[in-house]
Amino acid sequence: MYHRVGDKSAERRFTVSTALFQQQMRCVRDLSYHVVGLDEVTAAVEGKTVLAAKSVAITFDDGFQDTFENAAPVLSGLGYSATFFLVSQLLGTRNTWMEREGYPSAHLMNWTAAKELLRHGFTVGSHSRTHPSLIQHDETRISDEVEGSRRDLEDRLSTPIRYFAYPYGHFDGRVLTALHRSGYAAACSTQSGFNNVTTDRYRLRRLDVSGRDSTRTFIRSLEFGENSMTARRLFHYYSKQAASRILFRGI
Repeated sequence: MYHRVGDKSAERRFTVSTALFQQQMRCVRDLSYHVVGLDEVTAAVEGKTVLAAKSVAITFDDGFQDTFENAAPVLSGLGYSATFFLVSQLLGTRNTWMEREGYPSAHLMNWTAAKELLRHGFTVGSHSRTHPSLIQHDETRISDEVEGSRRDLEDRLSTPIRYFAYPYGHFDGRVLTALHRSGYAAACSTQSGFNNVTTDRYRLRRLDVSGRDSTRTFIRSLEFGENSMTARRLFHYYSKQAASRILFRGI
């Protein structure tokens, strides 16, 4: 799970430099990972297909302009698919929800850029209409953010919107009900770990990639399915690996 890819921001919690992103994608290639889309992920967790053991899905939250400018060309050059989760009513504006928390202001991609992503074979998903913490609102607002964002994107982009990513990773039973009612095929959380046939398709796990991570940390995250590894987690990982076959990861 990426947020921003660029070189101009000093903020590295959510921004991976373009050079580091290129290096990470080369690692994915050189280590023989199979990049798959969320259609394949969803089919796998439903038991309809089996993915190669080293399969990975690439996703971007928020729809920053720099991911369109810097990440998409790298991915296209390698022939990799990815899903970009967009905040439907903020396209062409700025990351106002982050500005309120003291993070730097940054441009979000506009509708033209979103259409270009689709034209180049990428997938677009919903990240709500305005990026609120959905669990802090009533059912009416939740429905508007979940169902309304899908409608916004489908109307403007003329393509089915099948996937949702929870703003801040927050969801509860009411949010899940809204997703089911709106017809989303699956949804991505911010919880780390591997996905397999026991994973709820509305709780897909992802790895959070930060600009603070070294290439070694990135590789270890792919290998172990955790954003950070302690000795205890390493032992737990090897214990789990011995007991079950890993299907795929998400980043």
